[in-house]
Amino acid sequence: MKTPQKKISGIFRIPLYLVAGAIAYILVNLLLEIWFSGEGVVFYSRKEHELPPAPAAEAPQLADIPTATSWGNVLNPGRVIPEKGFDVYYLTTGNPDDVSHPVRERGINLQKSAAGPVRFSMEGLTNRWAYEPERLIAKEHVNHIRVHYAYDEFKRIPSPDFAAYWVGWLNIPERGEYEFVPEHSWASVRILLDGHCIYEGHEQRDSRSLHSVQLEPGRYLLEVEMANSWHTTDFGLTVNLLKEAP
Repeated sequence: MKTPQKKISGIFRIPLYLVAGAIAYILVNLLLEIWFSGEGVVFYSRKEHELPPAPAAEAPQLADIPTATSWGNVLNPGRVIPEKGFDVYYLTTGNPDDVSHPVRERGINLQKSAAGPVRFSMEGLTNRWAYEPERLIAKEHVNHIRVHYAYDEFKRIPSPDFAAYWVGWLNIPERGEYEFVPEHSWASVRILLDGHCIYEGHEQRDSRSLHSVQLEPGRYLLEVEMANSWHTTDFGLTVNLLKEAP
Protein backbone atom coordinates (compact mmCIF):
# COMPACT_ATOMS: atom_id res chain seq x y z
CA MET A 1 0.00 0.00 0.00
CA LYS A 2 1.48 3.30 -1.14
CA THR A 3 1.77 6.12 1.27
CA PRO A 4 0.29 9.33 -0.27
CA GLN A 5 2.80 12.18 -0.77
CA LYS A 6 2.39 15.06 1.53
CA LYS A 7 1.58 18.36 -0.17
CA ILE A 8 3.54 21.45 0.74
CA SER A 9 1.63 23.40 3.24
CA GLY A 10 0.17 26.68 1.95
CA ILE A 11 2.09 28.59 4.57
CA PHE A 12 5.39 27.63 2.87
CA ARG A 13 4.30 28.28 -0.74
CA ILE A 14 4.54 32.06 -0.63
CA PRO A 15 8.21 32.16 0.54
CA LEU A 16 9.13 29.57 -2.11
CA TYR A 17 7.48 31.64 -4.84
CA LEU A 18 9.31 34.76 -3.69
CA VAL A 19 12.67 32.99 -3.67
CA ALA A 20 12.05 31.50 -7.12
CA GLY A 21 11.04 34.91 -8.50
CA ALA A 22 14.15 36.56 -7.07
CA ILE A 23 16.40 33.89 -8.61
CA ALA A 24 14.69 34.29 -12.00
CA TYR A 25 15.10 38.09 -11.86
CA ILE A 26 18.83 37.79 -11.10
CA LEU A 27 19.37 35.27 -13.91
CA VAL A 28 17.53 37.40 -16.48
CA ASN A 29 19.57 40.50 -15.60
CA LEU A 30 22.82 38.54 -15.81
CA LEU A 31 21.88 37.26 -19.26
CA LEU A 32 20.96 40.74 -20.47
CA GLU A 33 24.22 42.16 -19.17
CA ILE A 34 26.18 39.45 -20.98
CA TRP A 35 24.28 39.79 -24.27
CA PHE A 36 24.20 43.61 -24.51
CA SER A 37 27.40 44.68 -22.81
CA GLY A 38 29.21 45.42 -26.11
CA GLU A 39 30.28 49.00 -26.73
CA GLY A 40 28.28 51.03 -29.24
CA VAL A 41 24.99 49.25 -28.57
CA VAL A 42 22.49 51.89 -27.48
CA PHE A 43 18.74 51.58 -27.16
CA TYR A 44 16.58 54.66 -27.70
CA SER A 45 12.99 55.35 -27.00
CA ARG A 46 10.96 56.22 -30.09
CA LYS A 47 11.08 59.92 -29.27
CA GLU A 48 14.86 59.96 -28.79
CA HIS A 49 15.44 57.96 -31.95
CA GLU A 50 13.59 60.36 -34.22
CA LEU A 51 15.79 62.06 -36.77
CA PRO A 52 16.53 65.74 -36.10
CA PRO A 53 14.76 68.23 -38.37
CA ALA A 54 16.55 69.00 -41.60
CA PRO A 55 18.53 72.24 -41.41
CA ALA A 56 17.01 75.22 -43.19
CA ALA A 57 18.34 75.81 -46.68
CA GLU A 58 21.04 78.44 -46.74
CA ALA A 59 20.00 81.73 -48.28
CA PRO A 60 21.41 82.27 -51.79
CA GLN A 61 24.12 84.71 -52.68
CA LEU A 62 22.84 87.74 -54.58
CA ALA A 63 24.97 86.89 -57.62
CA ASP A 64 23.21 83.51 -57.90
CA ILE A 65 19.74 85.08 -58.28
CA PRO A 66 18.56 85.79 -61.86
CA THR A 67 18.35 89.39 -63.05
CA ALA A 68 15.33 91.14 -64.55
CA THR A 69 14.54 94.32 -66.45
CA SER A 70 12.92 96.80 -64.07
CA TRP A 71 10.36 99.51 -64.69
CA GLY A 72 13.15 101.99 -64.00
CA ASN A 73 14.54 101.45 -67.50
CA VAL A 74 11.45 103.27 -68.79
CA LEU A 75 10.42 105.51 -65.89
CA ASN A 76 13.93 106.59 -64.88
CA PRO A 77 16.18 106.07 -67.92
CA GLY A 78 18.77 108.50 -66.57
CA ARG A 79 19.08 106.32 -63.45
CA VAL A 80 18.79 109.29 -61.09
CA ILE A 81 18.89 107.78 -57.60
CA PRO A 82 18.35 109.85 -54.43
CA GLU A 83 21.11 109.65 -51.83
CA LYS A 84 18.54 109.21 -49.06
CA GLY A 85 15.00 107.90 -49.10
CA PHE A 86 13.20 106.81 -52.25
CA ASP A 87 11.80 108.39 -55.37
CA VAL A 88 8.38 106.93 -56.13
CA TYR A 89 6.46 107.00 -59.40
CA TYR A 90 2.66 106.61 -59.25
CA LEU A 91 0.90 105.07 -62.24
CA THR A 92 -2.43 103.67 -63.33
CA THR A 93 -3.13 100.36 -65.05
CA GLY A 94 -6.65 101.55 -65.89
CA ASN A 95 -7.93 104.43 -67.98
CA PRO A 96 -5.85 107.57 -67.28
CA ASP A 97 -9.01 109.64 -67.77
CA ASP A 98 -10.43 108.06 -64.62
CA VAL A 99 -7.74 109.88 -62.65
CA SER A 100 -8.61 113.27 -64.13
CA HIS A 101 -12.28 113.13 -63.16
CA PRO A 102 -14.00 112.38 -59.85
CA VAL A 103 -14.45 108.64 -59.73
CA ARG A 104 -17.85 108.67 -58.09
CA GLU A 105 -19.22 111.09 -60.68
CA ARG A 106 -18.13 108.74 -63.47
CA GLY A 107 -19.69 105.73 -61.74
CA ILE A 108 -16.56 103.58 -61.92
CA ASN A 109 -16.83 100.20 -60.20
CA LEU A 110 -14.12 100.12 -57.56
CA GLN A 111 -14.96 96.65 -56.30
CA LYS A 112 -13.08 93.51 -57.29
CA SER A 113 -14.20 92.07 -60.60
CA ALA A 114 -15.96 88.70 -60.66
CA ALA A 115 -12.90 87.17 -62.31
CA GLY A 116 -10.85 87.76 -59.16
CA PRO A 117 -7.56 89.58 -58.63
CA VAL A 118 -5.36 90.31 -61.62
CA ARG A 119 -1.96 88.65 -61.91
CA PHE A 120 0.01 91.27 -63.79
CA SER A 121 3.03 90.48 -65.90
CA MET A 122 5.59 92.87 -64.47
CA GLU A 123 7.66 92.82 -67.65
CA GLY A 124 4.48 93.37 -69.65
CA LEU A 125 3.77 96.49 -67.61
CA THR A 126 7.24 97.76 -68.47
CA ASN A 127 6.16 97.85 -72.11
CA ARG A 128 2.87 99.51 -71.20
CA TRP A 129 4.66 102.35 -69.41
CA ALA A 130 6.96 102.77 -72.43
CA TYR A 131 4.19 103.00 -75.02
CA GLU A 132 1.67 104.89 -72.87
CA PRO A 133 3.58 107.53 -70.88
CA GLU A 134 0.29 109.21 -69.91
CA ARG A 135 -0.14 106.44 -67.34
CA LEU A 136 2.45 108.14 -65.13
CA ILE A 137 0.30 110.25 -62.80
CA ALA A 138 2.72 111.71 -60.26
CA LYS A 139 6.19 111.46 -58.74
CA GLU A 140 7.48 112.37 -55.28
CA HIS A 141 10.20 111.65 -52.71
CA VAL A 142 9.42 109.54 -49.62
CA ASN A 143 11.33 108.12 -46.66
CA HIS A 144 9.69 104.69 -46.61
CA ILE A 145 8.29 102.17 -49.07
CA ARG A 146 4.69 102.18 -47.96
CA VAL A 147 1.20 103.07 -49.21
CA HIS A 148 -2.25 102.66 -47.69
CA TYR A 149 -5.58 103.97 -48.95
CA ALA A 150 -9.03 102.97 -50.20
CA TYR A 151 -11.00 103.68 -53.36
CA ASP A 152 -9.58 106.87 -54.95
CA GLU A 153 -8.32 108.68 -51.86
CA PHE A 154 -4.70 108.93 -53.05
CA LYS A 155 -3.66 110.93 -56.12
CA ARG A 156 -7.20 110.35 -57.44
CA ILE A 157 -6.04 106.94 -58.74
CA PRO A 158 -8.73 104.23 -58.38
CA SER A 159 -7.28 101.65 -56.02
CA PRO A 160 -7.78 98.64 -58.36
CA ASP A 161 -5.73 100.52 -60.98
CA PHE A 162 -2.96 101.77 -58.68
CA ALA A 163 0.67 100.99 -59.49
CA ALA A 164 3.91 102.35 -58.07
CA TYR A 165 7.66 102.12 -58.55
CA TRP A 166 10.11 102.97 -55.73
CA VAL A 167 13.86 103.37 -56.25
CA GLY A 168 16.64 104.19 -53.79
CA TRP A 169 19.76 102.92 -52.07
CA LEU A 170 19.79 100.18 -49.44
CA ASN A 171 22.77 100.42 -47.10
CA ILE A 172 23.89 97.10 -45.60
CA PRO A 173 26.10 97.68 -42.54
CA GLU A 174 27.40 94.14 -42.00
CA ARG A 175 27.75 90.79 -43.70
CA GLY A 176 24.89 88.38 -43.08
CA GLU A 177 21.56 86.94 -44.17
CA TYR A 178 18.88 89.57 -44.78
CA GLU A 179 15.15 89.00 -45.01
CA PHE A 180 12.91 91.07 -47.30
CA VAL A 181 9.32 91.21 -46.03
CA PRO A 182 6.72 92.57 -48.48
CA GLU A 183 3.28 93.13 -46.98
CA HIS A 184 0.54 93.03 -49.59
CA SER A 185 -2.76 91.36 -50.39
CA TRP A 186 -4.11 91.22 -53.95
CA ALA A 187 -1.29 92.91 -55.77
CA SER A 188 1.54 91.92 -58.07
CA VAL A 189 4.87 92.82 -56.49
CA ARG A 190 8.47 92.51 -57.58
CA ILE A 191 11.61 93.41 -55.59
CA LEU A 192 14.95 93.89 -57.31
CA LEU A 193 18.32 94.38 -55.65
CA ASP A 194 21.11 95.50 -57.97
CA GLY A 195 18.95 94.15 -60.79
CA HIS A 196 18.48 90.70 -59.22
CA CYS A 197 14.84 89.69 -58.71
CA ILE A 198 14.73 88.53 -55.08
CA TYR A 199 10.92 88.41 -54.88
CA GLU A 200 7.90 88.22 -57.18
CA GLY A 201 4.41 87.48 -55.89
CA HIS A 202 0.77 88.15 -56.69
CA GLU A 203 -1.18 87.22 -53.54
CA GLN A 204 -0.93 87.63 -49.79
CA ARG A 205 0.15 84.01 -49.31
CA ASP A 206 3.16 84.66 -51.57
CA SER A 207 4.48 87.25 -49.13
CA ARG A 208 4.27 84.91 -46.11
CA SER A 209 7.17 82.69 -47.14
CA LEU A 210 10.77 83.55 -46.31
CA HIS A 211 12.65 85.69 -48.84
CA SER A 212 16.25 86.09 -47.75
CA VAL A 213 19.64 86.61 -49.36
CA GLN A 214 23.27 86.67 -48.26
CA LEU A 215 24.71 90.19 -48.52
CA GLU A 216 28.09 91.79 -48.02
CA PRO A 217 28.43 95.25 -46.46
CA GLY A 218 27.83 98.01 -48.97
CA ARG A 219 25.24 100.01 -50.89
CA TYR A 220 22.71 98.28 -53.13
CA LEU A 221 20.19 99.63 -55.62
CA LEU A 222 16.72 98.74 -54.36
CA GLU A 223 13.77 98.82 -56.78
CA VAL A 224 10.22 97.85 -55.84
CA GLU A 225 7.35 97.48 -58.31
CA MET A 226 3.73 97.09 -57.25
CA ALA A 227 0.47 96.82 -59.24
CA ASN A 228 -2.68 96.63 -57.13
CA SER A 229 -5.94 94.82 -58.00
CA TRP A 230 -8.30 95.44 -55.09
CA HIS A 231 -10.49 98.31 -53.84
CA THR A 232 -8.02 99.02 -51.03
CA THR A 233 -4.28 99.48 -51.40
CA ASP A 234 -2.07 98.18 -48.59
CA PHE A 235 1.61 97.72 -49.20
CA GLY A 236 4.86 98.03 -47.29
CA LEU A 237 8.38 96.64 -47.27
CA THR A 238 10.77 96.00 -44.40
CA VAL A 239 14.28 94.54 -44.41
CA ASN A 240 15.60 92.58 -41.42
CA LEU A 241 18.96 91.10 -40.52
CA LEU A 242 18.17 87.43 -39.88
CA LYS A 243 21.60 86.05 -39.11
CA GLU A 244 25.05 87.56 -38.84
CA ALA A 245 27.79 85.91 -40.84
CA PRO A 246 30.21 83.77 -38.79
